[in-house]
Amino acid sequence: MSVRIVTLVSSADRPLRPKEVAIALGRTNPKRTQVEGIRAALKRLVDGGHLRKVGPGLFAGPSGEMEEAA
Repeated sequence: MSVRIVTLVSSADRPLRPKEVAIALGRTNPKRTQVEGIRAALKRLVDGGHLRKVGPGLFAGPSGEMEEAA
């Protein structure tokens, strides 16, 4: 699922919130626990350098050289 999340967030035209990611992954009406699970995954991906946190609750694709190589 991590690869799907990175691909989704990186290809978005703007930063996304965890609830938007959950909906885009097919959860039509995500429960709070599902959104929190996505939020935790997004934070792990930020810690691993795969995504960026660009504001409170907003996540975007990687910046710099990684983005240029894609």
